[in-house]
Amino acid sequence: MATSDKIVQNPIVNVLTKAQYQGITTPSADEFYLITDDAAVSAGTGISVASSGGETIVSLDSSYGLTASDITTGTDTTNKLVSAKTIADVISGLGGGTVTDVQVGGTSIVTSGVANLITNSTYNSSSNKIATMSDIPSVPSAGTTASAVGTTSSGGSASTYSKSDHVHNITSSTITSALGYTPPTDDTKVTNTLGTTTKYYVTGTTSSTTNTGTQYFDTGVYVTTTAGQLNATTYKVNNSATIQYNSTDSSIDFVF
Repeated sequence: MATSDKIVQNPIVNVLTKAQYQGITTPSADEFYLITDDAAVSAGTGISVASSGGETIVSLDSSYGLTASDITTGTDTTNKLVSAKTIADVISGLGGGTVTDVQVGGTSIVTSGVANLITNSTYNSSSNKIATMSDIPSVPSAGTTASAVGTTSSGGSASTYSKSDHVHNITSSTITSALGYTPPTDDTKVTNTLGTTTKYYVTGTTSSTTNTGTQYFDTGVYVTTTAGQLNATTYKVNNSATIQYNSTDSSIDFVF
């Protein structure tokens, strides 16, 4: 292209699209090129576009701004913009980034940091505080004196706390008392209920001897809802002959 003023006789004005202009390898210095493409500006998330006085104005849309309330209440903030100031405000509202009080269900469990963790000396008056493993009293070993551990498991006093004091005899009556009912023993029986109009499957065991094994059933062998009626796809007679339904001619076949 020319780098200085030049008088052009009979100038030619080429009205082209941007793609057409870019397809010209060597534009002529004696011709004018008018590009007709108008690149559109579309609004996006958090961006608004307006036209005023022939100008396109692009600006941030305040309605897409993420607020401190959105963060603290868990409001759906998909596709919203957030500023560092908003985040800083939320952290400040939570205590400036330091936690001096932890609550569970509205009850404070730590009121001044680690200093209020439970200790052995406050074991009986440390409601709602945190205990560490070292704070839990250890189980007395055999030979510890009765004065240190109180009475024995049987209720009487003893000069020493023996290993037998750790044991409490458990009987069927104590279990029944604790549960509120007598637990069942090994019962190999089941309750059979009359139901002449109830469909149920024929079940059985795979063992030929007395056992308490698993029951099995076949969905093709069952008692129907009609009293006295048994349904099966085929019937085997003495493991030799078969009685079966012939769906082709709606008949009964006897196969030997």
